[in-house]
Amino acid sequence: MQRSDNRILTTHAGSLPRPDEVAALVRAKEKGAEVDRSYSSIIAEATSQVVQQELKVGLDVINDGEVAKSSWHDYLVNRVTGIEIRPRSNDLRRLRREGAEFPNFFRDNPAQEVIREQFVCVGPIEYTGHEAVKADIALLKAAADGTGYEDLFMSAMTPAALGVDATFEVDGHREHTLENEYYGSAEEMMFALGEALREEYEAIVEADLVLQLDDPALCKIWTANPDYDLPTYMREAEQAMEALNHALRNVPREQVRQHICWGAGTGPHTDDIPLRTVVGLILKVKCGAYGVEGANPRHEHEWKVWQDVKLPDGTILIPGVVTPKTNIVEHPETVADRIVRYANVVGPENVIAGTDCGLADGRIHPELAWAKLRSLAEGAKLASQQLHLSRD
Repeated sequence: MQRSDNRILTTHAGSLPRPDEVAALVRAKEKGAEVDRSYSSIIAEATSQVVQQELKVGLDVINDGEVAKSSWHDYLVNRVTGIEIRPRSNDLRRLRREGAEFPNFFRDNPAQEVIREQFVCVGPIEYTGHEAVKADIALLKAAADGTGYEDLFMSAMTPAALGVDATFEVDGHREHTLENEYYGSAEEMMFALGEALREEYEAIVEADLVLQLDDPALCKIWTANPDYDLPTYMREAEQAMEALNHALRNVPREQVRQHICWGAGTGPHTDDIPLRTVVGLILKVKCGAYGVEGANPRHEHEWKVWQDVKLPDGTILIPGVVTPKTNIVEHPETVADRIVRYANVVGPENVIAGTDCGLADGRIHPELAWAKLRSLAEGAKLASQQLHLSRD
């Protein structure tokens, strides 16, 4: 994983805007629709365009924008055995801690109530996505070949993420995004999913790419389970981290970065679990870099956590300094201020400036997404000057 002591490097959290027709085509293919021979060239061209745009706005550590994936986690269902897709009833209520505090907000914003298909584990989970991840790697490398990037990364989900993306109440009982009808416990299912994901992780690092772990599950275990007390949450979160580390056992720490967030939703976030509560769990994960939200107004103050919590030796912090949770495009000086705060606490050589979350598929308008990334790059230049770092 690249680091720099002569300037602040820049990156993002994974997903980037893509044409609506490309997103629709990818989703259709993952649902089993037939595609013609033009599919591969369409995806390759879209990936190339994303890579070129990343470099154009000034990013250093880039990826494929997750162009060829249906979403940050749904793609996995087609890369493992044992998971069946079933229609989900429309008569449901998404559970969240802040729902009782702001009932009218959620009633008046139906987009907050995302209706998903039901994933059900009905058999042993084994990885079958070898050709798919090989194709993803080839697409990214071809698109980035000959360009001026500092490093390449590729995203993959964590074992817990599919199961806690959301919790619903249906006719008085609970349902999760992933229901278990095969394993003896949810923990056993999570470890099986981790063992399958291990093969994807290892394929990514063996291709000399940085592996990004998309891990909103750690924080969303709390928000998606309103009846959990803190000890119950901590036990389940600890299990999730153990399953993740087990899946990473053959992966070099320096080739892994973890992305933690509180979900991309634009709701109140008043009941998000504080970073200070979970930072110890985050730092237990076998990673060389840790990505956290730093621009979301609910969490911007949490740079102060790092005044008291020591970043492990040799690791990097990737704070979000622009956010998809608002349409306001951050001023480069605001971005620079955020970067400088982190750099003064953990050292500028230990900071890569990033985004709070992914920027794709309706979270924010594509024009604004790229404008935010441009401000990110410009802010990093300003921060490098303010920190008196020499540039190449």
